[in-house]
Amino acid sequence: MVRTQHTFAGFRGLGIEKSEALNEIRLWASRHHEAFRMAQGKKRWADKTPQYVGILPEIEEIFGTKTQYIMIFRHPLDVVYSIFQRGWKFGDYDPNLLVNTAKYVEDSLNKQLNFSKKYPQRCFDLKYENLVSEPSEVLTKMFDFLGEPWEPEVLNFNDFNHGFGTEDPFVRGTKGFLPNFDNWQAFSQEQLSKILPILERVIKELGYSLDNSKFSSYRE
Repeated sequence: MVRTQHTFAGFRGLGIEKSEALNEIRLWASRHHEAFRMAQGKKRWADKTPQYVGILPEIEEIFGTKTQYIMIFRHPLDVVYSIFQRGWKFGDYDPNLLVNTAKYVEDSLNKQLNFSKKYPQRCFDLKYENLVSEPSEVLTKMFDFLGEPWEPEVLNFNDFNHGFGTEDPFVRGTKGFLPNFDNWQAFSQEQLSKILPILERVIKELGYSLDNSKFSSYRE
């Protein structure tokens, strides 16, 4: 709705200016989150949906300067592996599924990085590998960024009951913070040769390593 100027032309036809229309869209977009927040007696809500990366400017326009963003990063090759091995397809970048996935990940990460650079005061960059390795250190910094008091109980999230959402069957079977990375090393040398030219720059920008015996052949 925000991307389509016909939306605001329609509102203007009813005597509603863009600022008021954006407020209406914000109310519509958040009504169920707000209702659930109030029903649970919570002060705020958060929504983790990877596809929001593609509409970050629109989210910013709708929700405004009070919004805070947790930018979750993971080794790009692990992200590609996770999506590719499930057979998922996002976007229409290339007929080859592996190449398509690499280009989708590269595009998404660039959008995250650019947005984080544009709004550094309201973006907290969190690397998945650091989270599972040092959860207390990473999360205390995140709580501080959010302006929320630190609650060490979050480190034992599996000891508490939670609302039932789409990923909760998996969460309920998880005990603590379990490392799950370097799965990309299952890629063959041929597969890496297809995706590394796409991802090498963003891998380096995020500070991830390219040290692997398979890479030497790719560079040759």
